[in-house]
Amino acid sequence: MLRAEGVTVSYADSERHQHVFADLSFELGHAESLALFGTSGSGKTTLLNLIAGIKTPDSGRLLFAEDGDAIDMASADETTRSAVRRSKMGIVFQFFNLIPTLSLTENCLLPLELNDLPMDDEAVQRSLAALGLGDKLDAYPDEISGGEQQRVAVLRALIHRPRLVLADEPTGNLDQTNSQAVADLLWDAVDKAGSSIGNSKPHPTAWRTCFKTWAPNRARAFSGAARTRTKWSCADMRRARWAQCRCRSTTG
Repeated sequence: MLRAEGVTVSYADSERHQHVFADLSFELGHAESLALFGTSGSGKTTLLNLIAGIKTPDSGRLLFAEDGDAIDMASADETTRSAVRRSKMGIVFQFFNLIPTLSLTENCLLPLELNDLPMDDEAVQRSLAALGLGDKLDAYPDEISGGEQQRVAVLRALIHRPRLVLADEPTGNLDQTNSQAVADLLWDAVDKAGSSIGNSKPHPTAWRTCFKTWAPNRARAFSGAARTRTKWSCADMRRARWAQCRCRSTTG
């Protein structure tokens, strides 16, 4: 579903030229998930933005494939990248990006409208209620807390059943109970729509169900290959569909 080939991203400041990623290559298959870990500034959000085509790398390819057709998000024009983001991806932004003039229900219906999909108000409202927002269906984003906005943002990203979910700290502002509810929502998307998940700084109880974990850092552009877990839950066993995963760096 997703393949990175030789992706390099760098920036220059007044003192030096610094690589964020150098010759980064990896694969993420159908119904697989990837958890990213690292300190602030290590490149987690940058990688998610590259995959989404919001940013483009200095070199390399980022191939998003479906039904045998592959689109290089690194070289495609903005119209193509936008179409892929709108119809094939669900993105949970770190700062939510809810539309302030739309109610919570309307925010969640927006991806359906943009993709000419059936507008199921009742299904959206049931999903909001399951996330503890049943009494705020007509509220606006500035009338609810940051944690509540985060739950709405996750539901909005998943409502059109995207093939790839990119979640930037999706449980960062949530307590353990609501973190688990959001994690269950993400895994349900994997089960029903075959979505893969790129997860930046997930809640500790959520990342244990990811198939692959990587930790980018400044010393090496992208360190290590996926860790193999030794403990498995029933859900892990049901979802275990491993594919080859590679990660290499030219910076030492």
